[in-house]
Amino acid sequence: MTLHHPRLQVDPHQPMVVTADRTYTWGQVDDMAAQYRVKFNHLSKQRIGLTFHADGNGLATLSALQALGCNIFLLPLDASDDYLQDVATRFELTAIVKLPLDQSHEPELILTGVDASKSQAESGITILTSGTTGTPKAARHTLESLSKPTRVHESFLQTKWLLCYRPNLYAGLQVILQCLVNGGQLVVPNHGASPEQVAQLSADAGVQYASATPSYWRWLLTFAPKSILSTIPFKQITLGGEIVDQHILSRLDALFPDARLVHIYATTELGRCFSVTDKQAGFPSKFLDKPSPDGVAMKIENGELMVKSANAMLNYDPRCGQKAMQSDWCATGDLVKEENGRCYFMGRRHDMINVGGNKVSPVKVEETMMQLDGIDDIRVYARKSSIMGQLVACDIVAATGFDQAQLRQHLKAHCAEHLNDYETPQLIKFVQTIQTSAAMKKVRH
Repeated sequence: MTLHHPRLQVDPHQPMVVTADRTYTWGQVDDMAAQYRVKFNHLSKQRIGLTFHADGNGLATLSALQALGCNIFLLPLDASDDYLQDVATRFELTAIVKLPLDQSHEPELILTGVDASKSQAESGITILTSGTTGTPKAARHTLESLSKPTRVHESFLQTKWLLCYRPNLYAGLQVILQCLVNGGQLVVPNHGASPEQVAQLSADAGVQYASATPSYWRWLLTFAPKSILSTIPFKQITLGGEIVDQHILSRLDALFPDARLVHIYATTELGRCFSVTDKQAGFPSKFLDKPSPDGVAMKIENGELMVKSANAMLNYDPRCGQKAMQSDWCATGDLVKEENGRCYFMGRRHDMINVGGNKVSPVKVEETMMQLDGIDDIRVYARKSSIMGQLVACDIVAATGFDQAQLRQHLKAHCAEHLNDYETPQLIKFVQTIQTSAAMKKVRH
């Protein structure tokens, strides 16, 4: 695995990865990768699990296993032993390479008992899409397919990137690759870092580029001190993985007026599809007219976004039980409406709330409620009802200084004016933080 573009000359003494506890140079990571190629040589061309963290140790291990031609299954750093064993059994992994949480030790090798003869496979990087619960979908990529959307450009050379996504997921890998192919410096918060710690590390390291979900940005803007956030020299802020609403774009623009705001639409299976830089929610309808220069075509069928992508994965791993895509066109599950030359995301099809036969978009309800002052974050979701099937519920993080009782009354009046009765939340709860998944996306169920 080449950690930078072959045409670039990178000083081995230059910092490559910066954490709160340690800095790794390019030379140190290259040396560790060479050592791990020897240490793990017996795993060559096998199916291997890797609990991945993007510190120097983790990148060196990934590079070594890639060079050995392994099919690497990227797993959460904090995955439980039961989860690791289940994944190893389901996908016939010969071994799990387990990285330490505290960066203080070398990777630990755990043999799974799977016959190595059953584990032979073509090299690649396999991403599990369902986190640490449920039946995982395993999307198989090559380093080439993962790297295809990256851009090597003089504006990105030796720049500093903050990693906010989990590195075992597609979005995290994109940040890592975009940074490193340009010989940049990857700034990696410690696992479980607080918003203030993330902001302070970013300010100290002089981070210029950062990519995260809208939920992550709301979390950071709500709980990290503005006195620290305002000192981060952002050149570009990227949002992806969830619907990007106008409220979060406006908050980011107000705090970082000199930063370029980019909204990326990508999926694990389809790769990167498009980006928007006009600081407006949604995307221009003209994106539907013809394929992009990157070979991505889109259309809307029955209100759902369909995509045909040149950046797509190779296939699903056959052991995950997921059917292969039946055609070049893939149904994304994202509902879209076209209005006045712009397309707006209305939420995931399976997130729609069924209130007595009436379909409710949680995204529409959230956007309506966020029009009021006094709300830092909100989550709208379904609650079971014996009478209506489901009811609309919401959790709200109130802005500092706003009275919750008064805000509740304003919300009820606002919803009565702008929403149908069946769309209006029947259960309103004020919370300290919004529940998110391991990938920092809102939990709707």
